[in-house]
Amino acid sequence: MSLARTLSTVCPVQAASLAEQVMLVDRGDNIIGSASKQDAHLMENIRSTGMLHRAFSVFLFNTRNELLVQQRSSEKITFPDLYTISCCSLPLATLANERDPVSGIKEAAVRRMRHELGITEVQVGDITLLTRIIYFGSSCGTWGEHELDHVLLVRKDVEVGGNPDEVRTERYKARREQEKTK
Repeated sequence: MSLARTLSTVCPVQAASLAEQVMLVDRGDNIIGSASKQDAHLMENIRSTGMLHRAFSVFLFNTRNELLVQQRSSEKITFPDLYTISCCSLPLATLANERDPVSGIKEAAVRRMRHELGITEVQVGDITLLTRIIYFGSSCGTWGEHELDHVLLVRKDVEVGGNPDEVRTERYKARREQEKTK
């Protein structure tokens, strides 16, 4: 499917997000530029330039040690309908408070958990940075990911109310369920 045809089928909310500017980084997590979400997620750009952008993945556990997972909305451009961890997203290059590779990532995580999942209880101080990894994944022939991903941990009881433009369903998985899906 051509890029123009793919874009013509994208819901307005997701289409608008494609213009947001994300941070391009080197493997040391130094900012080397910015790109639109669209350009950063096009497989042709990733393959031709090795474009790497900053991202984060939140693993949110409640006090019963259950992991919050979500099924991505059918409207998502990359990996629609996929079950994934609590919240995966990107800090924005246009937000000064999200540019720092530690505190900025946490600020972005708070913003996105509020937007995607309606979570208002999590604050920057509740988030622990565990590690950083390089992640590459192809969603389809057109879209994909190439990220320097900051793996974040939150342990807190929260109220969840998913945004249907972002999340199809959400639920907690007990440890025994997590072990079965390995």
